[in-house]
Amino acid sequence: MTEFGRSVERLRYHNNAVDGLFNVDQNVSVFETNIRVLGGLLSAHQMIRKIAPNVYFDDVFQSDVEGDSNFRYAVKIGPVVETERRSERLWLYDDFLLELAVDIGDRLMPAFNTQTGIPYGTVNLRKGVPDGETTVASLAGGGTLTLEFEMLTRLTGDAKYGDAAILATRALFLRRNAQTNLLGKHIDVQTGRWREARSGIGSNSDSFYEYLLKFYILFQKEDFWTMFAEVYRGVWKYVRTDEHWFGDVEMHMTGGNIKTHVFESLAAFWPGLLVLLGELAPAKTLLNAIFLAREELGFLPERFQYQNFRADSLLHKQNDVVGSGGKYPLRPELLESTYFLHRATKDGETSSWQWPADFSLHALEHLTRTECGYASVRRVTPYHYSHNSSTIHDYYNPRGIELEDEMPSYFLSETIKYLYLMFDEDNILHQETDHPFIFTTEAHPFHYVPDPRRFGSNEKWTMSTRQKQYYNAIKQIKLRGAAADTASSSTTKYFSPADDNLSRLLTTNNLQFHPRGSGEALPQHCPNYNHPRFGWVHALGLDGGLNYEEDYAERILRKQSMKPVPQQQAGVCEVSSTTSKTTKSFSAQQQYVPKGGERKGTSAILESGVEPVQLDMGESLGIVEVAMMTDGFYARHLNSDETIEVSLVTVPSTETGNDASFDTYLVIMTRRPTNGDIDKRVIFTDWNNNKFFCQVELYKKYGDDSEDDQGEDFVLDSYRKIKFRELPCTPAMFGPTVMSNLIATGGLRVEGAKIVTAPSNNKHACDKITFSSEDDTAHEEKTASTSHDHPIVQLIWRGKCAFEDKARNVNLDPDRDAVIIVNDETDHLFVMASNKGALPPQSQTTTNEDDGTNSKVPLSVLVGYKDGQFISKANNKSVEVVVRMEPDVAEWPKVTTAAGAMQILAANKWGIHVEFNPNANENNDGSDNINADGNNLMNWQLFVVSHNAANDDPMDEASVYFQ
Repeated sequence: MTEFGRSVERLRYHNNAVDGLFNVDQNVSVFETNIRVLGGLLSAHQMIRKIAPNVYFDDVFQSDVEGDSNFRYAVKIGPVVETERRSERLWLYDDFLLELAVDIGDRLMPAFNTQTGIPYGTVNLRKGVPDGETTVASLAGGGTLTLEFEMLTRLTGDAKYGDAAILATRALFLRRNAQTNLLGKHIDVQTGRWREARSGIGSNSDSFYEYLLKFYILFQKEDFWTMFAEVYRGVWKYVRTDEHWFGDVEMHMTGGNIKTHVFESLAAFWPGLLVLLGELAPAKTLLNAIFLAREELGFLPERFQYQNFRADSLLHKQNDVVGSGGKYPLRPELLESTYFLHRATKDGETSSWQWPADFSLHALEHLTRTECGYASVRRVTPYHYSHNSSTIHDYYNPRGIELEDEMPSYFLSETIKYLYLMFDEDNILHQETDHPFIFTTEAHPFHYVPDPRRFGSNEKWTMSTRQKQYYNAIKQIKLRGAAADTASSSTTKYFSPADDNLSRLLTTNNLQFHPRGSGEALPQHCPNYNHPRFGWVHALGLDGGLNYEEDYAERILRKQSMKPVPQQQAGVCEVSSTTSKTTKSFSAQQQYVPKGGERKGTSAILESGVEPVQLDMGESLGIVEVAMMTDGFYARHLNSDETIEVSLVTVPSTETGNDASFDTYLVIMTRRPTNGDIDKRVIFTDWNNNKFFCQVELYKKYGDDSEDDQGEDFVLDSYRKIKFRELPCTPAMFGPTVMSNLIATGGLRVEGAKIVTAPSNNKHACDKITFSSEDDTAHEEKTASTSHDHPIVQLIWRGKCAFEDKARNVNLDPDRDAVIIVNDETDHLFVMASNKGALPPQSQTTTNEDDGTNSKVPLSVLVGYKDGQFISKANNKSVEVVVRMEPDVAEWPKVTTAAGAMQILAANKWGIHVEFNPNANENNDGSDNINADGNNLMNWQLFVVSHNAANDDPMDEASVYFQ
């Protein structure tokens, strides 16, 4: 406790020295700051108040420090020496940590200022929500705030903190799929629409489920149990792949779900959650299965393919490593669940679960320890263990292990803490029986504190998350549960409100216990597994035992429930000019956000951890990876590294000019290694086989009789050009690149153009840019002029203002000039949407109210960051640029669309065939199908195909390939 006092005083010193520890101009994650900083401060404050130890003043401070006006005393370092104590004066804790908690809590509060009540993911500690902050937040980010913020309310008496976090959780629950009870992984905090519809208990989701249950247990708020039981039912029914494992599914699917057969290490918290529910048998089953994977590889990797029983392989995207499922970053979730099951099943002070914890302890010590800490493992393998060794030191083989230069803070807060608690029965947490506690997701213990709010006090709601809407939903769930109670004599889904006394809740002798688990029908109590009346159940082994099992692998392999299997055969079919035959397929339901902003390509989602499913296309083709997204899909042929990415884009109709009517298009991005280079193409298409490719080309000019470059000042009336670079681009959904205008004009081309880079003080073109014909430079001027001698391509950067505003601010000649917008610090490509609503092409010309100039939008395209940098560096007078949005006639890929169907054939004899479910759209044309919430919904099936099309096969007639 002396060191605790010293730590408080060190914080006080630095807080005073810099005018506030948190008074910094720094963007931080709301989620991470909450669970690590706010949670840590509150937990430490509670603990020291509960324990109230005797700490001597002279053990905390040393002699006075002259000349230091901020702090009179210096904090001691080193062990306590009893002989140095000069008096019996005590050091007294004065709630300073709570003061810091209030400070950081106040700095996080601006994040909750959204239309839904779901917070932004980032705040600036001094300024609030940063300018341009994305409105997309994760399920876990918005739903893992209640414990800390409610505790801050209960310790301070200020309801604003808890009310804001509770509203965020309720808002997320209201936006679940009411048919499946599943929630997506990313949501728009302003519109409430899901931006990633994949659902699971791993990354971006895990602690949302954890906090629903723990908030109910600690604070006894009844509607949190109702919410938890409802979403638990969805997880049990759809996300659980078998009795051992959990995968990911699409939240909108009620049948034929596509499940990823990959278990994420973050999901290893689930057995611990089951222990809190009293579901000990399924907790044991899952935890033993996870340990089987851990002991095969030594550490539990970030992602584990449980069908093939190996770490998920590296995923390469455009020659860059996107992510590794084989990494072990010292995560605590597996040990967390082990600790909970140990506490629930121990006999005296020991349990069989201490054996795998001991294994983890020695593995960490022998394989990850470095001179100054413990390091993450870059790639786990089974080769760091010598199974025939005679000593423990010989068993662990650190030779060749790859370590990374990082030790996450959660390793100290969680991983080591759970290991310590596994083997120490006499620690203060286990001895404080008068103050039951709950661990936060960062393993900070929280004790119960009464609610300071008066009964009937107002709750917080927003215009789009309404009180009546929420409580009506809760009421309907309870009524449905009551009807199930009446209809069934077995265990019911809902019980009367649990005992308000937390201690009694955790020690109740309720006998409604299920030896095999309750399934989706959770009882609202904590069953006493060790009650004497169940002795015969344990003695006969009817519960399957709750121990760690060394022979678990052998037993379950005999049951053939986890035997490694060949990679799944699916979607193999032959496609030629006369036949189209399919076998198996994937299904998915897509939900689109119809309003402006960016439409991200699938590669952006791949980087955030979406897991592809590997399909075996037979001996001739090998493996194809497929990943379903909320707005399209991604596929990669492993043998050739050829990829296809498709994004479906929904925008206000340009035919009607009506924001209530929508058009849906496809943006197809392909990548194919060829002759030592990478051929990249972007194709923009509708459902009537109108397809245009987007490309930026750079040409070097040479004189008639010389191959030599004549220098930057060289200008000739006649010259020849050599193309030295082709770069893919994506079109804008405004101006001349809207589909109706491309069809009417037969495509667009700006050629022979000079590159003009925006001025450094206006590189985002958020202010007016004009062009000077005298020196071919761009300027900021009050009066614009579009007069210049040759076509211009203006190079500007993404950020700070809307895409369409940028295009209008350049004020170039819309009939012969173009705008290239460079994505900021990423190579992702997406379609740039309009911020003006629906405008037909003939209405794209407007008059600028400020200066009366023509503000018709020129041809505008987006390129990736690296390509934009290349264009900028290549800019000189001997380089010309061509921007093309022209009909696609390339050999590969061969793209065909028809009513409700699409086919993409790649060069290496494979491809993708997509069909849209006619039940989802009466016209079956891939266009408008708007639900009551304004979302565009489509049901679609994806087939991986093989084909025998040749380079010169025509693809103009859709009927050739769609029989």
